[in-house]
Amino acid sequence: FRIDALFSVLDRILLICSMGYIIYLHPDGFKLVHIESYALFQFGAYALTFLIAGSTIFLKIKPPLVAPKMAIVKSKVKEAFPYALLIVLMTLYTRIDAIILKNLAGIEDASYYAQAYRLIDALYMFAMVFAGLLFPMFAKMIKENPQGIGPLVAQASRILLGSSLAFIVFSYLHGGLLMEQIYSNTTADSGTILFLLSIAFFGMASNLIYGSLLTANGSLKVLNIISFTGLFINIILNLLFIPKVQSGGAVLAAGIAALTQLLVALAQGIYCKRLFALSFVNRDFYRYALFLFVLLLWYVFIDRTPLGYVFGNSILLIDVLATLIFLLAFKFIDVKELILLVQKRTKAQ
Repeated sequence: FRIDALFSVLDRILLICSMGYIIYLHPDGFKLVHIESYALFQFGAYALTFLIAGSTIFLKIKPPLVAPKMAIVKSKVKEAFPYALLIVLMTLYTRIDAIILKNLAGIEDASYYAQAYRLIDALYMFAMVFAGLLFPMFAKMIKENPQGIGPLVAQASRILLGSSLAFIVFSYLHGGLLMEQIYSNTTADSGTILFLLSIAFFGMASNLIYGSLLTANGSLKVLNIISFTGLFINIILNLLFIPKVQSGGAVLAAGIAALTQLLVALAQGIYCKRLFALSFVNRDFYRYALFLFVLLLWYVFIDRTPLGYVFGNSILLIDVLATLIFLLAFKFIDVKELILLVQKRTKAQ
């Protein structure tokens, strides 16, 4: 588990260290930093991580050095193809909208869209780390303890979906202000773009939970069909509607991204609930509703009263801290549960 955890972040550590050295220690560091050099360093970090991980596996397993049989190679490629196809489809239906937007609406709209999507990407990295904990646990439970799948899905949903809901509310009320604090060049629609992409992130977080469960179950055919459908819907809607708007293409693309992600999440969730007999509504449903009510009440009390003017831009930090406190108070984030989750993941290896 420790080695797996190290390799999961090694490429980022190498990238941060190398770019940090160039920026802060090299005499002409800032002159060397541009998008091409960043891409080169990132490729180098990936390649070095691949070599280190491959060498470690080779030393631990110590496979015999014999010429591979083509029949075995073909069999392994055939087994791996659905997984590779799934990765390609998921990457496409989460990224293709930005490419279409750039070609149909122009670089300006694509830039505003990219500004907001960077925040989604950052959050998605944290969610991916959590999803990495789920996969081996789901795989073990499917074989040994199917009754434990429901509680684990509920626990994962509380952490990921509860935090996602909080981010949606925060983006709705403070999206524009947050974007102005991060970027010097924004648009009046920047807050709306971030809000719509926060809804898309809710779908992405749900996909990580149910996608991990279906992958652990070996339901790659269903996952690929759902992903291909999501990709098809995304492309068709973008091609149909973006050329029809004179401005606001980024908002439209963000709305289509939200719709696509929610539809994919709904399809995966319904299939999982039928396949594993998961309950559609449980006691956590009321916890979500109460959490949203309290959170909205807090925001209205602080932001829509004279207190909001007193705190000024500091209201962002205050609301972030308050949201974190509410997540802890409603047990959406439970430190003890997280520790137990990591321990269970280690035992599932």
